[in-house]
Parts: sequence; C-alpha cells; structure tokens
Amino acid sequence: MSEPNVHLFYDDGHGCLRKFGTVPLSAYGGVVPIVGDLLVEPVVTKGLDRADARNRTVHKVVARYFVPGEVGQIHLLIEDRPGMHQEREILGD
Repeated sequence: MSEPNVHLFYDDGHGCLRKFGTVPLSAYGGVVPIVGDLLVEPVVTKGLDRADARNRTVHKVVARYFVPGEVGQIHLLIEDRPGMHQEREILGD
C-alpha cells in the first residue's frame, strides 16, 4: 500500500478552490494537520534571506476534507500569510 498524500488547496478569490500542491503525509511526521495548524513553506524566493521570518510563507489550515475510498484522500484548504518578525526563532534558519 502506498503512502497517503495530503493535497493542498487555496481559494482563488473567484469562487473556486485551486490545487496548490501535494505533499506526502510523512512530511508532516505522519500526522494529518488540523484546522488552525500552521504549515511553513520550506522554500524561500531566490535572493531573499531565509533567516528573515518575513520572507517565509506560512499556510494556515482553514478546512480539511477526508474523501474515503480504496485509497483515502486528504485535502486541506489553506490561507497564506507572510511570516511575522516575532516568529523569527521558529521560521528563521
């Protein structure tokens, strides 16, 4: 049996949910994120300082969907925000 994947979606502002990406469940330590969890985008735009929390993207989980089936699916609806200065110890490298 293959590892479950978590599918990330965002609201495009025009009444549609769009796929942002897919992440293996193991990327979250094998735990499905819940509403309110904050997921830190691992990449920083080229040329920006990774140690500056404001250059990091934080995804807030606002809804989660489970679609049962032979291969169950996990979908998370996320909202993005930039990292905040007070989060520098968490988000900085």
